[in-house]
Amino acid sequence: MSKNNKKFVLKVNKIEKSFENKKVLDNVSFNLYFGEKIGLVGSNGAGKSTLMKILTKKIEADSGGIEVFKNFKISYLPQEIQESILVKEYLNFEKSRLAEVLKLLAEFSFSDEILLRKISSLSGGQRTKIFLIKIILEKAEIVLLDEPTNNLDIDGLKKLEEIIQDSKSAFLIISHDRRFLDNTVTKILELEKGRVKIYDGNYSDYKIKKEADLKRLEELYVSNQKEKTKLETEVLRKKAKASRKMSGTKIRSDNNKLAGDKRIENVQQSAGRNLKRAKTKLEQFQEREKIKTKRPLIIDFSEMKRSGNKVLVVENLILPFGSQEKINLEVFAGDRVLISGKNGSGKTTFLKEIFSIPGMLPIKWGEKVEIGYLPQDFLKEENLEKKFLEYFQEKTGLNLTESRKIISRFGFYDEEINLKISELSPGLRGRGVIAIMLAKQPNVLILDEPTNNLDLEVLEELEKALEKYQGTIIFVSHDRYFIEKMKPNKELKIERKILKKM
Repeated sequence: MSKNNKKFVLKVNKIEKSFENKKVLDNVSFNLYFGEKIGLVGSNGAGKSTLMKILTKKIEADSGGIEVFKNFKISYLPQEIQESILVKEYLNFEKSRLAEVLKLLAEFSFSDEILLRKISSLSGGQRTKIFLIKIILEKAEIVLLDEPTNNLDIDGLKKLEEIIQDSKSAFLIISHDRRFLDNTVTKILELEKGRVKIYDGNYSDYKIKKEADLKRLEELYVSNQKEKTKLETEVLRKKAKASRKMSGTKIRSDNNKLAGDKRIENVQQSAGRNLKRAKTKLEQFQEREKIKTKRPLIIDFSEMKRSGNKVLVVENLILPFGSQEKINLEVFAGDRVLISGKNGSGKTTFLKEIFSIPGMLPIKWGEKVEIGYLPQDFLKEENLEKKFLEYFQEKTGLNLTESRKIISRFGFYDEEINLKISELSPGLRGRGVIAIMLAKQPNVLILDEPTNNLDLEVLEELEKALEKYQGTIIFVSHDRYFIEKMKPNKELKIERKILKKM
């Protein structure tokens, strides 16, 4: 779109929002233009979903304003679709459009009967696909998507990308799926410490520019340290010079004494101003440096003990939910096995089965196997009222000192380790589960959609650790970038009962 034709559909002006005296959004301003696709990124708890809810008037901002061009329609996909109404009521279409709706349902692999099911009875992936049909039917000028890729299979992801790429609507998208952002957006809006910064390009472009920004900040920080030292030295020199000069001066009258005192005072005031300026600059750079390293992470599985050569044998397993075909699988030490299949095929059920009944037919684990399990719904249903530190010690058997040492690497500080699990953000819960896995030093990892609930900072550190990991990994993921990083050598397709070498 040329600059002359660039018109906004949504204007956000100086939005501010606080919860319990904690400022989540601080003077947030940006424009969304016709046909523009923007990715909204930031760590979990940074305020991305809060901003979305303000834009859709689910909650009110403390101050600032939002302007929608000509009262354009906004379609909004939240992280969780909770409606208990029938699908046909949710889609809310006229009878004259039934043929169009049925055609769309078929494109998303739905039969007609889905219209009579309740939204609440559908899987997460099915709900998202129904919402995508709603987007197509509504033809809204503005579409806001909060983690749309979380529950989609590969086919659903590709369909979503096609919808966004072909649409003339403007999109604002929250997503942890880096490949998806690369394929759909042309601008990144970064939300950090309540403020926004805009980067042109897709996610990969943003990462390059962000690293360059951080490098410049680091160089400025070092330069400022040198400047501070120079200024402090100059101040001390001036103070010493003034002191020597006045001590050698013979005060002959009260007037001369007053003048001398005044000269000393002026020198001291000037020196004090210089020092204050230096300290102010230093504090500014130190604050920026905190942003870069606000949650230091050290993820290291190098201390694990090796398992036996044959890690897992699954013989003629029939899942209680999903595919009813018999599943056979043989896993050896060092294998990286991708469990794939469409939504509802039973991938998560399979991981739960092999984790929950070790040593029993038709599932046999090998010798010296130590399992680390990262479920898709980690820390959501159990022990929600326990403090995290107490839960960590219970799961790992470590004492207080050892526990604090490990979880501090994951950004848990004094005020956070004493929070109840129910009070932790999804990002901190993810950090917590990985910390528990790290403490056990497992030689087999079972990972169920690990990219869904981890903020990108944690995810990228986990990926670095997993790339060097010498153990066995069995994982489910629809994140194409993550799959490439893991380099699986085997794939189990649940719905087809196929195990093939990659």
